[in-house]
Amino acid sequence: MRIVKKEIAEAVEWTENHEAYVNPYYGCSAGCPFCYWLNIPGWEGTFEVRTNIVSALEDFCSCSENAGCRIYFGSYGDPYADELERDFQLTRQCLEMLQKMQRPVTISTSARSNLILRDIDLLKQIPNLTVITELCRLDQLERLTQGQTHIGVDVSNDLHRAGVRVIGTFAPILPGITDSVAVRAALDPAIPLYIDHMYIQGNSIQAQRVIAFIQKEFPKLENLYQKYFEKDSETCALFERYVLSLANHDNTFMMPFEEET
Repeated sequence: MRIVKKEIAEAVEWTENHEAYVNPYYGCSAGCPFCYWLNIPGWEGTFEVRTNIVSALEDFCSCSENAGCRIYFGSYGDPYADELERDFQLTRQCLEMLQKMQRPVTISTSARSNLILRDIDLLKQIPNLTVITELCRLDQLERLTQGQTHIGVDVSNDLHRAGVRVIGTFAPILPGITDSVAVRAALDPAIPLYIDHMYIQGNSIQAQRVIAFIQKEFPKLENLYQKYFEKDSETCALFERYVLSLANHDNTFMMPFEEET
């Protein structure tokens, strides 16, 4: 991956739900074939380090009209990307500033490394903090099948034991491929796990990548997924029933979840 340093004009990007998202880093090396950001130009192959994010975020938070709003980290770039945060520490610096301002924070991370555990003492001082761990990363699921531990699950459990509010997510569910049951079994039972269907259009780059992945790793399922992407009603109904069967027990729920205020 190529690393590019860049200064940005604004720290916050607003979602359609008026959520203030901050991305100290742009890009990802996980390589998930179902990634919703694959169609963004330049998403693959380059990491963007937003070098002035701390001062830009402080300017945003100092504005009276933004007083008290929750700050979200990681809409399309992991704020704890091990390749970047270990060296640049922009997420840490942003959180230190927000802790001094006592601003509510939500952090979304793939937790593909345990780097977030470095900041437990700081995280515990931030009011109304939530950490969302994304537990459907294929490399971590492969570790489970090999009898190893899932790093994201371990991180979630460690944060929970330290008193940090954690929400696990597992999306999308790929029947026959991604095993949310194994993740649920390894996750602390007190941590809620939110799951969701796969929302991918049949002619998209994501569909192409998923089919290519299945051809290589799960060839017996290729025909089934081809039917799914072709919107075969019976196959789509089968997928939906499977996902719904996993929810509403064992502290597992369908997305979306509600943020604490």
